[in-house]
Amino acid sequence: MFAFSLLVTCLELYLLWDKEAVAYALFTFTTIGLFFFYSILQHVFELFASGKGPAVFSLLPSVLLFFLIRNAADSNEASIAVIVSALLRLIFIFLPNVEKVIDYAVFVITPLALYLYFSYNSFRENKLIGVLCFVCLTVLIMSVVQKLFIEKNKDVFPIYFFIIIGLFSAVIPVREEPINWSYVIEAGERFSENIAEKFDQVSYFFSDIFSTDSFSSGYSTLGKAGGKIASSKKTQLILRTAENPYFTFKDPVTNKNMIRRRTIYLAGGKLSDAEGLIRFAHFMRAHDADKQYVSLFARTARLSIEYGYLKTGDEIAPINSILLTNSRDKIISEKSMLPHKMGYTLNSTYLDIDYGSPYLIDLIKSPLKSAAENGESPASNGLYYDNAMTYDECQEYLSNILGIDLSKIISPKEYDKLISTGEDAASKALAPYLDTTGAGSRMQILAKDLTSDALDTYDKCRLIENYLRQYSYSTVADDKNAGVFDLSTTKGMSQMADSFLFETGRGYCVHFASSMTMLLRLSGIPARIVTGYRYVFPFEKEESYKVSSTNAHAWPEAYIEGVGWIPFEPTTVYLTAGDRSWNKAPVEAQVTDYAPIYESVPHLPETIADAPEPVVERALNIAYVIIPVIASILLLLLILIFGSRAIDKFRYRHSTPRERIHMDVTKIKKSLRKLSAEGFIDRGLIYDYIPLAPSSIQDNLKKVFSIYYRLEYSPSDISITPEESEFVKSVSEEVLRLSDRNS
Repeated sequence: MFAFSLLVTCLELYLLWDKEAVAYALFTFTTIGLFFFYSILQHVFELFASGKGPAVFSLLPSVLLFFLIRNAADSNEASIAVIVSALLRLIFIFLPNVEKVIDYAVFVITPLALYLYFSYNSFRENKLIGVLCFVCLTVLIMSVVQKLFIEKNKDVFPIYFFIIIGLFSAVIPVREEPINWSYVIEAGERFSENIAEKFDQVSYFFSDIFSTDSFSSGYSTLGKAGGKIASSKKTQLILRTAENPYFTFKDPVTNKNMIRRRTIYLAGGKLSDAEGLIRFAHFMRAHDADKQYVSLFARTARLSIEYGYLKTGDEIAPINSILLTNSRDKIISEKSMLPHKMGYTLNSTYLDIDYGSPYLIDLIKSPLKSAAENGESPASNGLYYDNAMTYDECQEYLSNILGIDLSKIISPKEYDKLISTGEDAASKALAPYLDTTGAGSRMQILAKDLTSDALDTYDKCRLIENYLRQYSYSTVADDKNAGVFDLSTTKGMSQMADSFLFETGRGYCVHFASSMTMLLRLSGIPARIVTGYRYVFPFEKEESYKVSSTNAHAWPEAYIEGVGWIPFEPTTVYLTAGDRSWNKAPVEAQVTDYAPIYESVPHLPETIADAPEPVVERALNIAYVIIPVIASILLLLLILIFGSRAIDKFRYRHSTPRERIHMDVTKIKKSLRKLSAEGFIDRGLIYDYIPLAPSSIQDNLKKVFSIYYRLEYSPSDISITPEESEFVKSVSEEVLRLSDRNS
C-alpha cells in the first residue's frame, strides 16, 4: 500500500513537469504489478535459501525483462516500469528500519498528495488510481496514528483491520445527494493558489537578482529545439479585451445557434505589420470587396498584453498587428535592449482574420486561377502595386471596410516608399524564406509527390498541411539527436524535418512547423516558422485571461503573392483554420468548390504508418517476453538451491567443531518446522522442537540438544569429541531425510 501511494504521488509530481511523459494507468499498474511479482518471487526463493540472497535473486529477472520489453514496439512505459519497480523493491529490502521509515514517511506523503490535489488538480485524470491512492493513505494514516500515538507500547490492531475499513469505504454506495464540499475545496484551492503565487513572486524576484532564465521556459526565440518539453503552468501573459471570447453561428445541418471559442496566435519578436495591412487593403480592393463582404472573414480587434512570469526583450502580440503601443509611445523595435519585467504591458490593434472562411479562400485562389487561364505565370499576376491606391484612397478604403485610421499607423511618406518597392527588391526580401540548405533527396521527392496535382500555391499549402496532420503528436522526443537541432538555421530545420518525416514519425509543434516550412520551400513557396503562443479563450467572458507556458507554440506561415503571409496549422492536436472558422455567410453566396483535392492526401510511408498488429503476432510477442523470463526464474531457482547447498557444504567443511554443531542444530530446527503439520511458534526454547519429531528419533534429539547446550553455556575452551560431532551430523541428516520425504 505504501509503495503504491509513494509511486502515484511521485508520478503526479513528475507529471506537473512533463504532462505527456508516460501513459499514466499503464505505468502505474505495471510498476505495482511487477513490485508484487518480485515480492512473491522473493518468498518462493526463501523456501530454499535464507539471508539476502533470495531478495537479490528475485530482482535478477528484471534485467532480462527490461531488455526484452524495450525491444518490443510501443513499450517505453513498460520498460521504465520494470526498472522503477525493481528500485522500489531494493529500497524496501535494504533500507534500515524500513517499517519505521514507512510510518513517518506517511505523514510526508499524505499532505503532499493533498496539496497536489487542491493546487494542481492532480489525481483527477484517472479517478480509479486517485481513489485507490487516497484510500491507501487513509488506511496507513489510521494504522500509524494508532501505533505511534493512541496505543503506543501496547498491542494494536493489525493493518488488516484498517484495510477492511478502507475497502468498505471505497465500495460503499454514495448517497444520491452528496455532501456539498465545494466551499471547502474552493477555500483550499484559493489558499494553495495564494501560497503558490507568493512563492512564484519571491522566486521571480530572486531570479532577477541572480540573472537566471528561470521564467523563460515555454517561449523562446528560435534556437536549439526538438528535445523533451519541460514547461510549467506559470502565467506568462495576461490578456485583456472588451471582445467576447466566443462567436456564434448557425449550424447548417441542425439549423441551431452554436457557440465556438476564439483562438488567437501571439507571435514573438514582431513589429506592427503596416506592410501586411497595405497589402491586405490592395488585395481586397482588387476584388472590389465591400464592407459587408470583408466582414465575413475580417474585423478590427484590440488586445492588451501584460507580461507575467516571463523574461524576454521580445514584443509578443497577435499576428496581423497593425499598431503596437506601450505606456509611453508607439513601439518601433521588435526587441528591447533589456528584458521586459513582470507587469510590462503593450496594447495591440490587429486584424482578426478568419483564414478558414471559404469566402476569403475563394479570393486567395481566384487571381491565381485567372492568371493560369490567361496563360500567365502566377507570379506575374501576384502584386497589386502596379495599380496602387494613393495614400488618401487607401485611408478612405480602410476606414470604410474596417474602420481603421491609416494616419495612426503609417505616414504618407512611409506609405509611398512602401508601395514603390520594386518586384526585384520584393524578391530579394523573400529569398531567405526559399532557402533549402540541408534538405535531402527524399524530402525533395516527397515535396514533389505531395504537390504534383495542385492547381495553385494555396492548394500546395493545404496538401502539405493535411499530409503532416497524419503524423503522431508526442512531447517525448524519440530521435537520438533530439535537442540539438538549431532551428535558427535552415540546416537545423532540415535536419529536424528529415528526422521527423522519415525516422521518428512523431513530435510536437516545432517538428510539424519545421517540416511544413521545408516542404513549402522545396515546392517553391516562401515559408517561415513563427514562435509564440496559441491561446483558446474560454466560453465565459472574464476581466483577464491567463496564458501559461503550456500555450507556447510554433507554426509555419506561407507567403502567397498578392496576399501576403498566411498561417497554417499542421500540428495534429490543434484545429486547422477551417475547423475553427467563424462560419459567417451572406444570404446568397456562391463559393468555388475546391475541397475534394484535400481528400486525396498521400498516406504516410510504411516506415512511419502504424499498421494494426495481428493477433498471432501479438501473442508471439507476449510469448517472446514471458517464456525467457520463466526460464530465467527456473534457472535462478536451480542456482539458488544448488548454490546455497554448495556454499553450506563448503562452510561446513571449513568450520570448527563448535560451529558445525550450531549449523547442524539450525538445519534440524528448520527441518522439524517443515515436518510440523500445524503452525509452530518458536519461543526460543530448543526443547519445544522435540515433540515435532517422530518418536523414533526423539531420544537422539535430546542428546543432540544436550550437547548443544553444553557447548553454548560452557567456557570456550571446552571442546566436542569427534564421536559427538559425528553423532550430531548423523541425526541432522536423518531429520533432513524425513523432512524431504514428507514434503
